[in-house]
Amino acid sequence: MRNDKIIGALIGLVGAAGNSGWTEKTDQTIASALLQEDNDETIEEIHREKYRLSPGCSTCTAPCGNTSDYDMSCFWNGSLEEQKRKHDIINELQQVAEQYNSGNLKRLPEVCFRALACFSYGMDEAAYESLMSDFHNIAETV
Repeated sequence: MRNDKIIGALIGLVGAAGNSGWTEKTDQTIASALLQEDNDETIEEIHREKYRLSPGCSTCTAPCGNTSDYDMSCFWNGSLEEQKRKHDIINELQQVAEQYNSGNLKRLPEVCFRALACFSYGMDEAAYESLMSDFHNIAETV
């Protein structure tokens, strides 16, 4: 994918947001990053937001992994079916990011955080259908 490193960094940011809560700045960082191709500036911005939410993570001597960037090689080693599901989710996330950036959404919906968090785990059909249903509900309300 054209944004593997960004997706991996966003998964770490979502881990930090899950611990501390997220703000409008978190929404802005995620929405902007989802529409970018891999670049160091965007990844640094994601990391700045992650460490703003969880400042102790930047100096932790025993990282738990909860806020670590996700290794996208795990994505590519998954089944083709699971890769397709996750590609679909990324497409949905990007559509929501476009809606947010155009001003049609005041905040990023919770499903965006949930989807990124789930991305680093195996995803069965039921979890996929649940996320896709939630994304479609957003589209209907915009």
